[in-house]
Amino acid sequence: MGFRPLKMDTEVIFAFNKAAREYDDWYEGNALFDAELEAVRRLIHVSPVSLEVGVGTGRFASALEIGYGVDPAFEMLNIAKARGIRCVQAFAEALPFKDASFQQIFFFFTLCFLGDTIHALREAHRILISNGSLIIGFVPKNSKWGNYYRYKKAQGHRLYRYATFLSFEDVKKSLSSVGFRIKRAVSRMLGLPGQSGPNLDILSDKLDITADFIVLYCVPINLDRGYENAKDPFPKDPY
Repeated sequence: MGFRPLKMDTEVIFAFNKAAREYDDWYEGNALFDAELEAVRRLIHVSPVSLEVGVGTGRFASALEIGYGVDPAFEMLNIAKARGIRCVQAFAEALPFKDASFQQIFFFFTLCFLGDTIHALREAHRILISNGSLIIGFVPKNSKWGNYYRYKKAQGHRLYRYATFLSFEDVKKSLSSVGFRIKRAVSRMLGLPGQSGPNLDILSDKLDITADFIVLYCVPINLDRGYENAKDPFPKDPY
């Protein structure tokens, strides 16, 4: 059975379309965004044949030179397209690409807004080449920033009200269930708005599940669909 968007999905799209310009402006000159980019660059060099799922206004894709993006919110895509991203309007759970189309797939702050995380990750697995990589950047729900966002959700924030924030274990379980293994990770501790100090911005090349921002480098493992290099190059799971 194919993916069918729920009413909640259409509500989320409407909310992001309405907030598109304000959402995009938040990134301009924002030190938090710069810190997140630094963490991603610490982990991987971006391939020309790469896709960001949930590309939004293209801030991450443009800064990292990710070539393609998908998002269901048309107003967001208009801004991403103006940044030179090759965009397609689509749901993460129904990606309009052939099998084994991309070398890298990125999800930045996208999983928490999806109607069906498992279906979306299964789609990513399908369109990724056998020796490709899946990169996920997220805020763990029990971190300082996770608690801050959950508070804003409880207060009825117009975007966070639709989010279901995830722990590292939630993400790991979902990845494993569809055939991904975590190979490497980068973690970053970040100060909350108005906070400053030497211990509030720490970048680590190791996984820290208490960190405020985690980037996971994942590889496909259940390669039984005839991909060109159907061999798992990473036999050991460090996490």
